[in-house]
Amino acid sequence: MAAPDESVVSKDEMRRFMVDCMTTAGASESHATQLALVLLEGDIRGHYSHGLNRLDMYVRDVQQKVCKGDGEPVILKEKAGTAWVDGNNLLGPVVGNFCMDLAIKKAKDAGIGWVVAKGSNHYGIAGWYALRAMKQGMLGMSMTNTSPISYPTRSAVPALGTNPISLAAPGTGDDAFVLDMASTTVAIGKVELAARKENPVPLSWGVGAGGKETTDPSHVLNGGGLLPLGGVEVSGGYKGYGLSSMIEIFCGILAGAHWGPHVRKWMSTSAEADLGQCFVAIDPEAFAPGFAERLQDFMQTMRALPTSSPSFKVEVAGDMERRHELLVNDLGGIPYHKNQIAFVNDLASKLGVKPVALFASIVVATIILISEISLAVFEYIHCRLDGNPLSAVFAGIFTVHSVFTTFYIIGAFRLIECFMVPWLTLQLIFLTTFALFVIVWWIATLLSIFNLVQYYHTTSDQGLTNAEFFVLTGVILTIVLVVSIKLSHILYRGFVTVRNQNLARYRITEAIQRKDSVLKPSYV
Repeated sequence: MAAPDESVVSKDEMRRFMVDCMTTAGASESHATQLALVLLEGDIRGHYSHGLNRLDMYVRDVQQKVCKGDGEPVILKEKAGTAWVDGNNLLGPVVGNFCMDLAIKKAKDAGIGWVVAKGSNHYGIAGWYALRAMKQGMLGMSMTNTSPISYPTRSAVPALGTNPISLAAPGTGDDAFVLDMASTTVAIGKVELAARKENPVPLSWGVGAGGKETTDPSHVLNGGGLLPLGGVEVSGGYKGYGLSSMIEIFCGILAGAHWGPHVRKWMSTSAEADLGQCFVAIDPEAFAPGFAERLQDFMQTMRALPTSSPSFKVEVAGDMERRHELLVNDLGGIPYHKNQIAFVNDLASKLGVKPVALFASIVVATIILISEISLAVFEYIHCRLDGNPLSAVFAGIFTVHSVFTTFYIIGAFRLIECFMVPWLTLQLIFLTTFALFVIVWWIATLLSIFNLVQYYHTTSDQGLTNAEFFVLTGVILTIVLVVSIKLSHILYRGFVTVRNQNLARYRITEAIQRKDSVLKPSYV
């Protein structure tokens, strides 16, 4: 049961975080946004291995100048239905969007658009580009080669990438067939997530050094690699090896990019990636009429097949992702494993960008708590030394407020909403009262200009006139009010995040108890 381990983050908040990270690393805002949208789509569709999990890789590539953060791809050669593009070592999503848009344009004119690119980089989920064509009424295909991390059948060393391929085809209504798969048993990101969660992996996923099967993700990631789709030879892995080779031919060989073992090693920044990619758009109207209706009939026929287990239904490619999208919409955000949140907050700290909402609220609340304790001690000492009763009152106020803040922090850590409500209620009362006080002060300031209000009669100590004193104090009070509102808003967002997380846990738990098949694969 995944319930205690998820944090729900709004799509807008996560997109903001991703864009901030990439622009801080050196990418233009346009390129950073294109990347963020692809990574978000990966997480929204449940492909967590190719979403937030990949952000630090893109940051590192741009920071170390092995990938450009700005610029445009260039068309090197084209005919009516084809084009060859140089990605100019830009971010993969920038190259991918350019190429698929070009393929769509050609398909509208010629019935098919086939575009290959060299000089590209990791481009996120292949399905993003296939879906881009499908939204224009086309069949979309996308594929890419990647760093050599897969062991060809009978090989003792890796020589091919995960080499994913995607096909998106529109049915009727909003239904669609959306295949998005690696030509290895799994993508490397799945192994990384398993390692991050400290879980073993199935035997058919990968191998250790020398090509021997293993269930330890650390052996796969350190000196080992992945198996082709199907696993070892006896279980049909040679077919996955053949599929991966076909994709390598369409991408690396046809595009004139690096291919197979000549592509730089996974996570290396010693050289440009120079990945080859292929984008295809097909206009179904150029072929037999009624494509969408026939495809819909095909999908419904598959879904209606008798099942081998009453707990599961027969599905077609894209069904699981579609339900995960509905879950995200229902929750108002994307559920992430707690280790992923810890990972991105560490990245935020390194880059100096604003972290995701819940972590930010805990940090702010902790700073407020330290400030309140310090002020309470200061006022208490001042009271003991001078016997000022007002200092005793302030010391008591700061002490009481620090207790409420402590409960807020505990509530944020333990996801207990009721612990956070008292602080928010007290803060609402404080802000309302303080705002009224500031309004009254500015009214008094206006009157002081005409000498209708006098706060003091001598100017020898501060060197200020009566009106100047009112204006200066009013500015300071206004700044304090604005900062207080901003900090309170951050803590309120933290409360909303906790509320959404509790709602997510309830709905995820409820779905799993119903043996709903969609949620389980999303958290692998």
